[in-house]
Amino acid sequence: KKVDTARFDGKPVLFTRVDDGIHKPEELIKKIAHGEVPVFHAEGGAAAEDDASGKDSFGRSLYKNLMNGVSHMLPFVVGGGIMIALAFLLDDYTIDPSNFGMNTPVAAFFKTVGSAAFGYMLPILSAFIAMSIADRPGLAVGFAGGVLAMNGTNFAGIAAGETTGVSGGFLAALLAGFAAGELLKKITEKLPASLNGIRPMLIYPLGGMLIIGAVMCGINPVMGMINTAMTDCLNAMGGTSKVLLGAIVAGMMSIDMGGPFNKAAYVFGTAALASGNYEVMAAVMVGGMVPPIAIALSTTFCPKKWTPDER
Repeated sequence: KKVDTARFDGKPVLFTRVDDGIHKPEELIKKIAHGEVPVFHAEGGAAAEDDASGKDSFGRSLYKNLMNGVSHMLPFVVGGGIMIALAFLLDDYTIDPSNFGMNTPVAAFFKTVGSAAFGYMLPILSAFIAMSIADRPGLAVGFAGGVLAMNGTNFAGIAAGETTGVSGGFLAALLAGFAAGELLKKITEKLPASLNGIRPMLIYPLGGMLIIGAVMCGINPVMGMINTAMTDCLNAMGGTSKVLLGAIVAGMMSIDMGGPFNKAAYVFGTAALASGNYEVMAAVMVGGMVPPIAIALSTTFCPKKWTPDER
């Protein structure tokens, strides 16, 4: 979890990986007890997430930023998705099959509210990836980039008076988040200290949105084609292929319970979900339920294999 480390300026601070805290606690405590931890100095008094993450490898930093976006997006996916499902459950299909989910007032309420949350999962993903990279100034710029990615806005469409095009989907939102965050980091490095007062309220949002707008309008057609090809590929899969894909993503979801394989499967499932394919996410969720159900069955029917505390 990224935290604001500027408040620790002048104090001994040990930056380390999560797995070191799990596997090497005694070694870390000895370092602290023996005074071997260096005194931390925040650069220019800034919020110093960069000081901590700068020691990460490129892959770990990429993963951390992506997971920040995914974890903030999850409530929108879960809450909105369940409300949409309830709308279908409560609706009457026979009234108007083409308007299923909106035929009765109760169903229409659930569908409208659920869609309001579910529909903005991509901008939220993009916003919090950018925020993870560039701190709070990245939030607005990443969100704007995510909306442009979701809508597929491009220069050709704008010239013709159209604000939407072929959506780049999940991949375009990912790109928008990372682009927004990195662009703001570059802007931050070059500006003189005399502009500090207007940076957060004017320079970052205005400059960042201008740049991310141009970037996304330029690449959205390409991202739209990639997203369409991926969607068409998933939809064209036959029964055997779908079962195989489902088995793979479900297995990835269940083998490390929250680790990189689990997150990779979930991200892929969400990408498919954003493109209108629900079967991949169905397999992902079933896979995620297998380990806790297996443990519950084991502790219930084979209690002697577990200590009272484990049960």
